[in-house]
Amino acid sequence: TEIYTLSLHDALPISFYQYLSAAPELWSQWFTLPSAAGPPIVLAFNAGEHGRFVESASPPDLIAGALPVARRLFGSDVSLTEVRTSNWATDPYALGAYSFHTPGSGLDDRRRLQQPIGDRLFLAGEAVGVNNPATVTGAVSSGRYAAGQLMQRLRG
Repeated sequence: TEIYTLSLHDALPISFYQYLSAAPELWSQWFTLPSAAGPPIVLAFNAGEHGRFVESASPPDLIAGALPVARRLFGSDVSLTEVRTSNWATDPYALGAYSFHTPGSGLDDRRRLQQPIGDRLFLAGEAVGVNNPATVTGAVSSGRYAAGQLMQRLRG
C-alpha cells in the first residue's frame, strides 16, 4: 500500500470522510484528516501495481488522474492543490512490504526480537510487535512494550 497526500483547495464541510471502492483500481481508498493550519488533507492509498505506478508518475499527472475521483467524492468545485507520494516500493529496507512470516517462522521469532540486547538496545516496530504485527497498531504496541522494559531496567 502506498500513501499519497492530496491537499484540497476548498474546505470540506465534514471533519472525517472515508471511501473504499468496490474494485481495486487507482484511487480506490481515501480518507480525510483535519488540518488546523490550512485546507483539509486527504490520504489516498494505492496497493500493488497501482502503488508502483503512482510512485513513478509526475505530480501533475497524479493530480489529473485523482481529480475526477475527488470531485465525485467531494463535489465538483473541489480542486487538488498538491500531491506527495511515498517511495516505499524503492526503499531498500521495505521494498514495498510490511514484515511477514517466512515459512517456518512465527510469533516466537517476533518475541525474540522484543528481547533487549544488553541494557542499551530495545527494539520496537511493526516487525517486532507480537500483537497486531505488520500494522501501525503493532508498532505502537511494541514501542510501549520496549519503553516499559527500559523503565524496568532504569528502576533496577
